[in-house]
Amino acid sequence: MTKKRTKIVIPIACTYLILAGLAIALQESKAWIALPSFIPLIIYLLKIKYTKEMILGIGVFYASLSLLGSIFFAPLAFAAPFILKSQKPSISKLEEGHLAPSTLKILKYAAGFSVIALISINVLVAAAMLILAALTYSVIYYLKLTNISVKIGRKPRKIPLGEGDNLVLNVNSKQEVYVLVIRDDGRREASLISGPATIAAPLPADHAGVHSSTFTVIIMDKWGFAKRVAGHYYVNYFVMPLTSATLKTFREGIFSRKDIIRFIGEVEIALSSLESEPSPFKAEIRGARRAKEALQKEAAQGIKAPALKLAIKFLKSVEAQMKLQTSLQRSLRRSRMGEYIGARDYAPGDAFRNIHWKKTISRGSIVIKEYSSSDAISRPSRASKLQPIIIADLFAVSHIELDRILFTLLGVLAATLKKSPSTELALIIVVGKKALSVKGRSIDIL
Repeated sequence: MTKKRTKIVIPIACTYLILAGLAIALQESKAWIALPSFIPLIIYLLKIKYTKEMILGIGVFYASLSLLGSIFFAPLAFAAPFILKSQKPSISKLEEGHLAPSTLKILKYAAGFSVIALISINVLVAAAMLILAALTYSVIYYLKLTNISVKIGRKPRKIPLGEGDNLVLNVNSKQEVYVLVIRDDGRREASLISGPATIAAPLPADHAGVHSSTFTVIIMDKWGFAKRVAGHYYVNYFVMPLTSATLKTFREGIFSRKDIIRFIGEVEIALSSLESEPSPFKAEIRGARRAKEALQKEAAQGIKAPALKLAIKFLKSVEAQMKLQTSLQRSLRRSRMGEYIGARDYAPGDAFRNIHWKKTISRGSIVIKEYSSSDAISRPSRASKLQPIIIADLFAVSHIELDRILFTLLGVLAATLKKSPSTELALIIVVGKKALSVKGRSIDIL
């Protein structure tokens, strides 16, 4: 039923009430009995509130006068849910109690009219009709709701920090119903659907880590006669910072290759104080280990900042990377020509200095030493060009904002790496009142 058809119900009910009032007046031979039946129509034409309630009240009045009045009230009793229905129920009404809003409203009116039974016992007949109508509609529409199913369409596993995602629910319905989705933290999303539909339930992603959410889905018919819980749906997902996701991509796609790892060199680390007052730092602390220890002392003094913890973690990774590079460099056999990878037979054009004399004597034919090319990533002269300087202030009011800053910083470093892996640059990271300086090639820093 459309909105225009819903508005027609009230004029029809007013007209029916006038006809019923005239019929009862003729039977009782009292003209004044017909006068109250005109009140709802007058109120409706004047656009005054409480027209719906007045229709029901006048109908109960006629039902209390005679048996004919009770007979005329029966159609009004079964039309009452449609007369009293609101255009759109509130979310709180969809959730509260076990009864649907329209059914609950009719039962309240029936209970109120029962009080008038102290004046006329015939009012109980009208109240009984209202209760019967409410229960009849409630049962019929509840059975219709049992044919509606709700299933999970898409359940995300990983969500970027601060971005958010949705749990997609597929509602299989052949009728117009209200769907209320309640999240375990109290968030509610209500929508009116007609036929099969897809509903997106937002998932929180305000902090990193493993999350677990429970969703309760309640469906109700469009008239508000019946409602039921369609089901409870659980979802576990992992909120990953954009920085972590990007670093994972670099780690798995680039820095997992051995031919790239062997050419990663060391970086220069220096930690300076930006305080104008005397500080525990002399002028500058050099080295990843000493800088890490200095920042750990800051953290031990009760200074809590996400950027401080991040800087300590960064220095630990730099220290571990330097140890790894030292072990790799010791294990590799290198020469001025590059890394020795094997021997092969002589070919015209080979240099005399590359002859492998030991194998040549043992085989009786000339054998040449074969070398890989020297460093795949050359180290240009520091004086050959100006060094780019990247300054990143890690001041942030939340983890999400800090993640955005780091994601932007990684984008700048990745752009520098794409341009030239051997570009010498200086990265200055400002953490509170301390400045952490990192110098080296773009590939080494990244």
